[in-house]
Amino acid sequence: MTLFLPILIDLVAPVAIYYLLRAAGASELLAVCIGALAPAGNIVYGLVRGKKVDKLAVFVLVLAVVGIAVSVIGGSAKAVLARESAFTGVAGIWCLATLVRGKPLTYFSVRPFVVRGNVQRDRAWDRAWEVSAPFRTILRAIAAAWGIMFVIDSVARLVVVYLLKVDQAALGVQLPGIVLFLGVIIFTRRSGGRLRALLDENVPVTGGAR
Repeated sequence: MTLFLPILIDLVAPVAIYYLLRAAGASELLAVCIGALAPAGNIVYGLVRGKKVDKLAVFVLVLAVVGIAVSVIGGSAKAVLARESAFTGVAGIWCLATLVRGKPLTYFSVRPFVVRGNVQRDRAWDRAWEVSAPFRTILRAIAAAWGIMFVIDSVARLVVVYLLKVDQAALGVQLPGIVLFLGVIIFTRRSGGRLRALLDENVPVTGGAR
């Protein structure tokens, strides 16, 4: 669960910040803009601590800031809420696109969390992809699950923003993502266990890796 905690925080923090600021008397636009910047905390924290930060994450951060700035100029709180659907939509399409040819995104993103630093599992990973159809199927299924989740979340956000008032939409835009996210987490964790089992079948693991 620790692996997915930052994503869960990114979903919950904007809502909490929005309602706290609204209770303190902030305008809808100010509250939603500050709340929208909350997910940037993980990236900024990583930069300050000198940790390696995903270039894609930094790119998304820059787009978020630019998007918020444009929305502020236009004076639309709903535009700030709606702009997140563009990011989740792109993420979903990208994830699904990797299924079309070559290795899916999950071949690279899931690897360190399944291998968990075990040298034998790491060496078995490439071989398992080449020789094990179930292994490939599981990785593709995980990629498909995340891709579909992001696309559905993108559409749901737009619908919620269009139908509800800002004070309601601030919470409403996050609810579909939270529900979908928890479902995909459960699926991913169970699939990760099956991937480890397939690796261990091909190369016996010693040294107590679990």
